[in-house]
Amino acid sequence: MKKIIAKAGVLIMSAVMLTSFAGCGSEKKVSSDVKSGGYGDSYPIQTDEEVNWWTYIDANITATAQNLGDTPFGKKFIENTGVNIKFEHPSASGGAEQFNLMLSSGELPDIIDHYWADFPGGPEKAIKDGYIIDLSELIDKYAPNFKKYMEEHPDYKKHITTDSGAIYMMPYISAVTTSGGLIIRQDWLDELGLDMPETIDEWYEVLKAFKEKKNAIAPLSADTYMFRAGAISGAYGITLDVYRDGDVVKYGYYEDGYKDLLTTLNKWYNEKLFDNNFASIDAQTITSNILNGTSGVTYGGITSGINKFMSAKNGDPAYRVVAAPYPSLNKGEISEFGQYIFPVTVFGSAVSSMCKNPELAVRLIDYTYSEEGINLVNYGIEGESYTMVDGQPKYTDEILNNSNGLTLGQALSQYAKPYNCYDSVQLIEAYEQTLITDDMKNALGVWKKHNGSEHIVTSLTPTEEEQTKLAEISNAIDTYATEMFIKFVTGVEPIEKFDEYKANLEKMGVKDFIKIKQDSYDRMTQR
Repeated sequence: MKKIIAKAGVLIMSAVMLTSFAGCGSEKKVSSDVKSGGYGDSYPIQTDEEVNWWTYIDANITATAQNLGDTPFGKKFIENTGVNIKFEHPSASGGAEQFNLMLSSGELPDIIDHYWADFPGGPEKAIKDGYIIDLSELIDKYAPNFKKYMEEHPDYKKHITTDSGAIYMMPYISAVTTSGGLIIRQDWLDELGLDMPETIDEWYEVLKAFKEKKNAIAPLSADTYMFRAGAISGAYGITLDVYRDGDVVKYGYYEDGYKDLLTTLNKWYNEKLFDNNFASIDAQTITSNILNGTSGVTYGGITSGINKFMSAKNGDPAYRVVAAPYPSLNKGEISEFGQYIFPVTVFGSAVSSMCKNPELAVRLIDYTYSEEGINLVNYGIEGESYTMVDGQPKYTDEILNNSNGLTLGQALSQYAKPYNCYDSVQLIEAYEQTLITDDMKNALGVWKKHNGSEHIVTSLTPTEEEQTKLAEISNAIDTYATEMFIKFVTGVEPIEKFDEYKANLEKMGVKDFIKIKQDSYDRMTQR
């Protein structure tokens, strides 16, 4: 494969929250103050060329079609852009393997959608090894919509740029910064006269009450992901991952606050306040526990948790589950951590080094950042999946109450691309329309109350040398830390061995691990 020399980026960007979407009309022409530099200044593009687009396909889509091009969305996308697109999809079960096979085949599609942070050596190496190309100059000339959007959000550039200044993808940008958290049986709280718990001590009392007065065998039912996501650990100022405290990068498993977390969880475990099979429990069992009264608290999403549990209730008119706040140590404080999704995601569309016409590829991707493209991705097709009400797009019953028995996700995925998207902008207004009950809508506000946005570490790209070092130590460190987490919580290892545990992490290279993350973070801030 040919090597592509990285060129300096030319976009200016800023880390601010997404602005509200406006102007969801059908106008195809881009803003008058930006020009495409080729292929005209409006869509559809006048071309006979075909573009091969390799992208993952969501399970919601495969409920009705096996190829994105066969959906109403795909057909409308091709019609609006004027480009003959051949979509290629890996299977849901073998996506990572098929991605690697594609790279090794020597035959690359024109556009590749991927989780680029996962690429061995990072996106810088993907460019250096000749798989994808630097998009800096192409965006400047052929992506007026994307360029304009980025100029309105100046700090976003560093999150799609390598340390050398190459722009490696056009990303999916989301206004939805949280969609999951703690879920509790509100009817149990009401029956027992208990307030919504806010502190660790209040959570302890609620879990005890659920066990003693509601006969909950496992008052809290969740797997280890709940703990890693900061649902409880945020009260102790840590999360079980890499994070930053100001500009200092830390590793939660190595911090002293971790000992306090383990002490609390060991106490809750011994008193059987959460499922003692947490290390091996599956999602189906957790769902059953909530529905049959074995548990009164879990961790989940708005749709995959609150809506699922409410939809499956069995004739109990009082039954109700709602979002619960992340606990803090002291009353009036908020947790330092909780689920937080950075607006510039790690998913994005890249152009391969074997693309026959990279200018056309970038112009095609740029459509998804136009007003019409954003509208199509979020709402779908006017008159079918949405109608305009008071100047705003509103989903129709075809989406919200599908006559063919499709779920909301399955119906919407026929006409729009809100899931498994790798470019464009997700609108909070569109997402909120999919939240069909007040409790689902209120969950967003409850789960946003934490300081996780101040601690996030994202878009780190280690050098090849650092990547080699990480490969030597990171898996061993993570494996040891997660194994010891289970042993400390269950009491197999006494908490008195915590200092010995930290010493073992140091022998395994945890300080080198943290330094590499720190150096990568420092370079990212200077991009």
